[in-house]
Amino acid sequence: MYKESRENIPCILGSGGNLYIHIPVKSHEFVVSALKEGFRQRGIDVSPFISRSDDLWAGYFPGMQLDDGGKSALKGMTSGSFFRLVASGRFSKGSFGVALGMASGWEKIKDKDSGLDYYTFDGEYKITATVPESGLIIASTEESRAFTGLIENYFNPPDIFSPLFLQEGIGDSIGIFFPGDNITRFFLGNLAGGFKLPVDGVEIYFRLSQEEGIYQVEMRFIPVEANMVKGLQALVKIFLRSCFSDSGLNMEIGYSDIYVRGLTMKQENVAELVLAMF
Repeated sequence: MYKESRENIPCILGSGGNLYIHIPVKSHEFVVSALKEGFRQRGIDVSPFISRSDDLWAGYFPGMQLDDGGKSALKGMTSGSFFRLVASGRFSKGSFGVALGMASGWEKIKDKDSGLDYYTFDGEYKITATVPESGLIIASTEESRAFTGLIENYFNPPDIFSPLFLQEGIGDSIGIFFPGDNITRFFLGNLAGGFKLPVDGVEIYFRLSQEEGIYQVEMRFIPVEANMVKGLQALVKIFLRSCFSDSGLNMEIGYSDIYVRGLTMKQENVAELVLAMF
């Protein structure tokens, strides 16, 4: 079903997330290894399907809490929060089921309504996964009853992301999308106070540079209204000055968005940023 429309795969995650991320697995092994370790510390073994995947998309949904003290991290998950994960790769539906069935801690359950085989892992957080077709995995930590709604997105994916984010999702860059003004609360924590960015969302792309272990970072700010671009410019400068050293940053004003380039990050810092989301 999704073999001919790969760019629509992340839309299966559904709307309402606080943030979304795309990681090409093989191009960013250092970040992926840190991610698997982060899940392992939460009692969730995701190695069986991350290790067999080419691309990984994840979304975090309401209920998350910002760390106290204004630190730039999302500290754990409350009982009402959950994440969703979609992964694609070159594996058959049957072989993946065998791999999960043999993996420690995973249990196979037959869903009578959809006819799909579900696999559950009950650790610190319970995770449910299924393989609706060869090369595609859908998983979530939400309740099993809500998981059926995620399966509905598989058949009718909603329109969530910009064409650019979807196009980047079939490339080699790590991409993060913060809907609305979620980015200020993520980076500034309690220090954000009443500061808000009038944006529909912010996209961040991490591209491998020619220098080993270094990422080139590009940010795209999308205003609520296209005619707000110039007014948004000053607020973006304040945000960047609060989070990063704005020395050397290049801000490009478009017709309906603002691009910021010139920022670099070490792979260790990118891994820490991704872990903060998980």
